[in-house]
Amino acid sequence: MGQDKEKLKKLLQLIGELLKVEGNEWFGLQLLEILSNKDFTSFSSGGRELIGTINQNVDSIHKYLTLDVIPMIDYSSIPDERVKNQLFRDCLEMGKYRLGKINDTINFDEFCKYAHLQAEELLNYYYMIVFGDLSKIIVDIKEYCKFYKEPSKNITSITQIDYTIKLIAFQNKFNLKYKLKEILMKLKNLRNEQSHRATIDQVEEEIIFRDYEKVKDKRLAFMTDIEKETFKKAELIIFRRTSDFDSVYLALDHLKSTVINSI
Repeated sequence: MGQDKEKLKKLLQLIGELLKVEGNEWFGLQLLEILSNKDFTSFSSGGRELIGTINQNVDSIHKYLTLDVIPMIDYSSIPDERVKNQLFRDCLEMGKYRLGKINDTINFDEFCKYAHLQAEELLNYYYMIVFGDLSKIIVDIKEYCKFYKEPSKNITSITQIDYTIKLIAFQNKFNLKYKLKEILMKLKNLRNEQSHRATIDQVEEEIIFRDYEKVKDKRLAFMTDIEKETFKKAELIIFRRTSDFDSVYLALDHLKSTVINSI
């Protein structure tokens, strides 16, 4: 038997007040996780009032619960429920690392990992929803990324096309700003470092910065391959040290808006 409606309303009011209290961010995050994963299809009261899963309404739920908790990217305009929910969950994980809710430590690298997962999901979603067929996707990518070479063997998934290639093609097609593309590339590079455990120690960083000072004012086109690698490593170290969370949010939000406006 369902609980008294008035009591439940009071409970909701209490939850709303609790979410506004500084220090209760963990409570909002845990509550949001419970709601976003729980299936409510079995609930009914006389006639079924709640239809489908809470995931189908996750956009309106997260807007309410995260108002005073963490910045969230609004994915509510993504038509595909599966994609929208995955993006939302990755954004939620990203927020946890920004707030230091995992192991009580703010972790920019993990924050960037979940940001990259969202960027990758958005690009894959764009190409699949607009073209559907892999052969058509490859034709479009080749048009906007001239150095892309079609694989010698047949590919069966959009995920088999390198992320960098998709990002460059997308950037050229929609005239994304260079800085935005660079942020999205740094997210990928940080994630790759984590995957390969390619930790750079303090001494090595100083050597990289010493060489970086010699080449940082050069145009990339005039750099040697070694100089380009030094430049890339130094820029990534600076990106990590700066830990500009807001720039990552802005880059993701811009990518999301471009995808939505293009499908």
